Amino acid sequence: MNRKLSSLALLAIAAGMASCSDDGNEPKGGDGPAVYNPTVIELTAAEKASVSAANDLAYKTFGELYATDKEQVVFSPLSAQMAMSMAANGATDETLDEMLQLLNPGGDLDALNSLYGKLYRELPASDARATLSIANSVWHANSFTLKDCFKKTAADVYGAPSTAFNGSKPQEAADAVNSWISKATKGLIPQMVSEQDMVAYLIIDALYFKAAWAEKFDKDKTAKEIFNCLDNSKSAVMMMRNCVESAKYARLEGMNVARLNFGNGSFCVDFIDPVGFDNPGMAVKALAAKPEALDPAMMHSDINMRVPRMKFEYFQNLVDTYEALGIKRAFGSGAQFGALSDTPTVIGKILHKVQFEMNEEGSEAAAASVIEGYVASAGPSQMETPSMVLDHPFAFIIREASTGTIIFMGAVNRL
Repeated sequence: MNRKLSSLALLAIAAGMASCSDDGNEPKGGDGPAVYNPTVIELTAAEKASVSAANDLAYKTFGELYATDKEQVVFSPLSAQMAMSMAANGATDETLDEMLQLLNPGGDLDALNSLYGKLYRELPASDARATLSIANSVWHANSFTLKDCFKKTAADVYGAPSTAFNGSKPQEAADAVNSWISKATKGLIPQMVSEQDMVAYLIIDALYFKAAWAEKFDKDKTAKEIFNCLDNSKSAVMMMRNCVESAKYARLEGMNVARLNFGNGSFCVDFIDPVGFDNPGMAVKALAAKPEALDPAMMHSDINMRVPRMKFEYFQNLVDTYEALGIKRAFGSGAQFGALSDTPTVIGKILHKVQFEMNEEGSEAAAASVIEGYVASAGPSQMETPSMVLDHPFAFIIREASTGTIIFMGAVNRL
């Protein structure tokens, strides 16, 4: 696996004050917790079931990645699963059944398209104080013909235009794809594919996220501290500090969870301290087994935060991950993509890259997912101000608040 890391850090919530002082951040809500008016994205019953299935797959994917990556994991379930959902529209027979069984068990392709089409349209408009942009596209060699029905669904539901490239000039084609991804990710992912990746077709999702903290960290309070890594080594990190009034806090079996808002509250991040587990992967697995327990346990609370700065890149081919989770035919010689093209094809790669940063201002991140299709041939109600000191391995999840859709998730074992 290829992975390049720069300085990485994240959350710590320190022991301290009984209450937070007013630092002038808005919005405020009198003597109680800050009041926000996040946009609510209305979902049908089928779409709610699809979100539940998508988040379950996110947890399972995280588990597979965490089992092999011993330092850091960060990926975008929304990006990867939106790309896979587009690809599912080209699948038929047992191949489609397997893809739906993983992407939307118990649901059909219409429900999957309904959910991701709605997220594509409505997530970017959900918070005026945050930016979430989603771009999709389909690229194919000029010698390879896509079916009109597939192109229409990609365009109408996912906003994905289909573009033909000159297969005899793969470097020129790769440059065009990289330019498209770079523009869609605001320059954070300028290089995604090479000329070797310009195969029969590419299905691409690119996602960009930038949001300020609802209550920003004071740069003057940031100071060097020690992070205790999973392998028992230690490293110096720049630790940010804030007393957050708009936070929520939960104590669950084996873990503590702090939820901080971005923007107007339409996006939030859950930081998971695995106090009763050997590593953050085990805590996330326990949370995945009973995700419905988290929200009812969340209580509004002032929280004294210490959050290390974080910046890193992550890259992975997700084929082995999804294959381990149950998709077999799509990656083998028996792949059935007759709704995509009359030419037999197979998914050869699912490239996934993330750039992620968190600092005193907020968070900025980008993700890109490229599916390559080859021609087949070959807590308590009353508590003191809580503390969570994550100067040791931990996990985090960034969600859209009203639907619960997981946008990014990750874990830090070593800094």
